[in-house]
Amino acid sequence: VEVGGMPSFNVDGLRVNMPPARMVPFRSAGGHIHFGIGAVTEKEATPIVKALDAILAVSCVSLFNGVDDPTRRKLYGLPGEYRRPPHGLEYRPLSNAWLCHPMITNLVLDFSRRVLMFGRLGLLKLWNASEQETIDCVINCDLEKAHEIMDRNKDLLKSIIKSSYP
Repeated sequence: VEVGGMPSFNVDGLRVNMPPARMVPFRSAGGHIHFGIGAVTEKEATPIVKALDAILAVSCVSLFNGVDDPTRRKLYGLPGEYRRPPHGLEYRPLSNAWLCHPMITNLVLDFSRRVLMFGRLGLLKLWNASEQETIDCVINCDLEKAHEIMDRNKDLLKSIIKSSYP
C-alpha cells in the first residue's frame, strides 16, 4: 500500500506530514490538471499556481460544496501544489469532483486555461484576496469564505468567464 508518488513543489511552502499509508483511514483521488505549455521554471510557475489557487480553487470550493471533503487536504491536495513535467505544468490541489460530468469538466478546463493566462500575464494583482485568505478557504473547503472572495471580485470573475463563454 502506497500513498503519493513523485514529490511535488508548493509555492506557499506548505507540506503535509504523511503517515504510513496503512495508517490512513480513507482514500481519495486527485483531479490534477496538466497544462501543455512547454517547460516552465519555478519563477514562471509561481504566479500561475497562485492565480489558479486564488481563482480556480476558490471557485471550486463553491462549485463542489458538499462533495469535497477538507479531510483530504490534511494529507493531499494542498493549495500551491504543483509539478513541472516536461510538457509544462501539473496543478495538483483539486479533487476529482470536476470529472463528475462532461459539462462540468469542460467548464473547469476552460476556466482553468483562462486563469492560467491571467496568472502568466501577472494580472493576479487585480484580484482582491490575500494569499492567507485563499489558503485557508481552500484547505478548509470554506464555502462562506469562497462566496465572500468571489463576490468581492464579481466583475473580474465575470470577465474571466465571459472570455470563454461570451
